[in-house]
Amino acid sequence: MGYKGLLIDYINCSSESFMPCIDLAAKSKLFSIIVDTLETAKQVLEINKSIKGGVINIYPLETLTHSKPLTQVPSGVKSMMEVVKLSPEADPRLNNLVQNIFSRVVLVRTYDDGL
Repeated sequence: MGYKGLLIDYINCSSESFMPCIDLAAKSKLFSIIVDTLETAKQVLEINKSIKGGVINIYPLETLTHSKPLTQVPSGVKSMMEVVKLSPEADPRLNNLVQNIFSRVVLVRTYDDGL
């Protein structure tokens, strides 16, 4: 089986103070299961079903495509992609998943800046 781990195992943050923002932006996706192929994903789903497990998110690396990132970041805000990086041991294809989750999220200093 080509189990790779959980997404949270491959995420690095530039500062601990941004971790709540990452958690809020990613929601349950941080605990998504990363596998190599669709076949492995099917096997994991069968195991989960046999043990009557709960809802899980599975991302096969072979199917990850990246979305178009936010092209312009307004002044006074920081793109989440400046804060979140993949760890060096992560499969480079995971970058597509990280971009899909975080590339359209920005950080603002105040509520008024976000309006």
